[in-house]
Amino acid sequence: MAPLMTLYGFMSLGLEMCEMALWYSEYANFNSTGKRPARITLWAVSFTAAKKAVSRILLLIVSMGHGVVRESVSMSVRVAVVGGAVCGVAGCGSGLLLFHTLDPLSWLSKTLEKLQMKRSMGKLELYRKLTNGVAVSAVASSKMGTEVVLVDDVPFPAQLSATKPLILLAHGITDLEIHYLQIKFTAIGVYLDPEISTHLQRWKGRAAGDLAQDDEFFSDVVSAGVEKVVKVVVIKEIKGSQFGVQLESTVRDRLAQEDNYNDDEEACVEAILQFFQSKYLNKGSTIAFHFPPAPSPARIVFGKQDDATTLLVENANVAEAIQKWYLGGSRGVSPTTTSSLAHHLAGLLSK
Repeated sequence: MAPLMTLYGFMSLGLEMCEMALWYSEYANFNSTGKRPARITLWAVSFTAAKKAVSRILLLIVSMGHGVVRESVSMSVRVAVVGGAVCGVAGCGSGLLLFHTLDPLSWLSKTLEKLQMKRSMGKLELYRKLTNGVAVSAVASSKMGTEVVLVDDVPFPAQLSATKPLILLAHGITDLEIHYLQIKFTAIGVYLDPEISTHLQRWKGRAAGDLAQDDEFFSDVVSAGVEKVVKVVVIKEIKGSQFGVQLESTVRDRLAQEDNYNDDEEACVEAILQFFQSKYLNKGSTIAFHFPPAPSPARIVFGKQDDATTLLVENANVAEAIQKWYLGGSRGVSPTTTSSLAHHLAGLLSK
């Protein structure tokens, strides 16, 4: 069994390397043209399915204890090969009839019982760790979407579950070029309710390049009464106070220019500054700006679900200014996000 398991292991690694190369090529093409190349995407998805099939076959064979409590390749291994391929290529939902036969946890449980009977303590401890790992992985995978988009190696789920499902309609980065050296600060993902297209019908038929240059289009995006989430992931670590000052000064300057900066706005901006004051934004730190339809207040969420801290932004003018910072066309903080948003919304409006 060892040579067979080694073969499947190398096959899985090789397929994963090819898969990542294809997804990177797809992302690079999309980032430069705004379009997804169908052939590359098809091959990438195919390699993903093949990798899942091989990985599941390997997991099932190990779970059955072949080479540990079983010496020969029995019918159960043949079932694992066929069933693993079905689950990997067509999705585990297609293999529901084989569920009890192909469930790794049930096979691991049986293998643990046999190891206990044989008093193989070393192998028993190893299989206990494997069982825990499979259980944790199963729970995690049930809570995560399968499709992600890599933005400068930062994964963003293609969909978020807020009040209703929001789809990733734009992404980009904030960066600075100094003497031909590009310094990247954050990766950005913009999640919108697909119903936003009903608020943008007057732009239907316009080319993406034209939309990207029209600030009035982005004003309509900001004012559209649909749910929006802007997710920011830190690439280059920074003090929270620095991020807060940058956000505060941008919002204040925008509102002052529009003659909308009064005592209420000042108090709200000061609260945002204080919110970030004591925080440190390590690489991978997440900041989410949640903009529900009016009259609900906007929210700033720092950190992940388990230890997230939240600030309500109850001033509508301040919330709108933050939206414009990320979705504001030529004055937006991220030109790549602006361009991506224009291309994706142009595609949505063409349907």
